[in-house]
Amino acid sequence: MPKLTIEQAKELLAAAGVAAVEIVDNEDASDYNTTATAAAPITKDSLLVAIDNSREAIIAPKVIAREKALIEPTITGKFHGTLRSQLSQKTGIPLAELKDLEIPDAIKKAYDFYANTLGADKSVLIAERDSLMAKHADAIKAKDTEWETKLNGVTSKLTEKEIIAKLVKDHNEAKGLPPTANKTELAKMFKTYLDGSYVVKYNEAKDEVELYDKANPDTRVYTNDTKTAYATPKDLLKPHYSGLGIWNEDNRTINPNEEMNKQKLNEYKGNQKPGADGRPVSRVDEGNKAWGDYAASKVGT
Repeated sequence: MPKLTIEQAKELLAAAGVAAVEIVDNEDASDYNTTATAAAPITKDSLLVAIDNSREAIIAPKVIAREKALIEPTITGKFHGTLRSQLSQKTGIPLAELKDLEIPDAIKKAYDFYANTLGADKSVLIAERDSLMAKHADAIKAKDTEWETKLNGVTSKLTEKEIIAKLVKDHNEAKGLPPTANKTELAKMFKTYLDGSYVVKYNEAKDEVELYDKANPDTRVYTNDTKTAYATPKDLLKPHYSGLGIWNEDNRTINPNEEMNKQKLNEYKGNQKPGADGRPVSRVDEGNKAWGDYAASKVGT
């Protein structure tokens, strides 16, 4: 059995990654395999982990180098074999002439063989090659353009959705619009109005809808000539809807009962469906009629 002094044991533990070990007189004061003290416990597993971590920098490069030496020749050989086969097929050179050559030499020999066998048709083949390469480049460019168009379309739809959502929020918060108005439809029509007068952009970082000059799309629109504040869609709600005659911030002339009846009427209309004669029939009326027919059928039974 190997014999060690306390200092030698400390040195070995430090080399294993467990530094600053204090030797104590009894098990009660020891941190071995316990969590009773504030110090990190020492267990068999933690000691093995410490040893693994301390040796990883030495062992890992050796393992990687050994595995690379085993795997790389197989992968490289397969790739080189495929490349030589392709060179033979494309240039017509016998595969046997490329078998023992390094890849750069094999490529040069295959090219020279191909160039020397072109003969009188060399210029024609070169022209065909150039034409094929040009068509290939055009096809790639067209595909890139197609994907860019699709991406821009998706981005545009997402941006439009964000803008409409912000405008709906502004309309819901507007005090001058009729309470029973369909704010979503108004917001969509308001967006059409904005598009006709400004360049409307969505600032994702600030979560804001910004208005830019139609003639100069890089210039923000201001609320006044002093250019102290940028114009927002919310600033334009009142002048826009006032011009249409539907903006009213004075609710004293509004009859609450009439507004309630209007809202109920809108709900009633939204709950209608075409009847047998083509005229709208409320589902509520239809239910009442069905119940009446049922009650009449029970009379005298």
